[in-house]
Amino acid sequence: MDNPLYDYSAIVDRPYRPLPHGARVAVWVGVNVEYYAFGVPALSLVRDVPFSPPDSLNYGWREYGSRVGIFRLADRLAQIGVRGTAIINSEVVRRHPSAVRLLKDADWGWVAHGRNNSTLQRDMNPDVERAYLAAVTNELEAGLGQRPRGWLGPARVSTLATNDLLAELGYDYALDWSNDDQVTPFLVKTGRLVSIPYSVEINDIVAFVLHGHTGPQFQTAIIDHFTELYEQADKWPSILGLSIHPFLSGQPSKLRYLIDALSEIAAHRDIWMTTSDEIADWYYGEAS
Repeated sequence: MDNPLYDYSAIVDRPYRPLPHGARVAVWVGVNVEYYAFGVPALSLVRDVPFSPPDSLNYGWREYGSRVGIFRLADRLAQIGVRGTAIINSEVVRRHPSAVRLLKDADWGWVAHGRNNSTLQRDMNPDVERAYLAAVTNELEAGLGQRPRGWLGPARVSTLATNDLLAELGYDYALDWSNDDQVTPFLVKTGRLVSIPYSVEINDIVAFVLHGHTGPQFQTAIIDHFTELYEQADKWPSILGLSIHPFLSGQPSKLRYLIDALSEIAAHRDIWMTTSDEIADWYYGEAS
């Protein structure tokens, strides 16, 4: 099957599009604020042991993020003047109100991330998925006081209909496709939808769970990724979307290395520390 969701575009064939304020790189921090259903298999520290409820080791590890990690992480980001973008399950609004209040007060951005991280869109037909997306969107709008403009599917799972349905519901961008360093358009039947860069390489799940990196190794990877984008920015002004999960990067043994990396990046005068919504505003303003 040919890819029906977007056209191929080589970065060398695109017109030069400068970032705001003369920035060489735009950097945004996507913090996944999630709820995992109790008694359901999910991302695990130990994956070769058959699942058996209540799965105290793995469930407790993930829940650390909503009980402790998000608060440690938000506090340290505030200390260095970095606003995050909360990539949030709608069920978090009801189950973890303290976290939602904190992030509202901190003026973070918001991205819809499904109802919870145990419900995936994989087997949904378009009518079922349309109803699900609409319900999640309405739940978040009611709980946050604003309608989300961006979407990330739990586990980055989507269907061939997802992008069309998101555009139909008025979404401006999606994060599921980590295929570029610049904003790129999707092909949708109605409305508009773009992909905003959100790294699968500079992602703490990939770093810590899949590759077994230490905190210092993740810090080095973030800086190396940023530095290469920065050095090539005369040709290709690019976006670094950093993917963070509070049950990982909110752990005391890891948090300092994330903060040190972001502090080093933010010390550059010619970068744009921003949110995904602000990137969408810039892109559509330039494109109109």
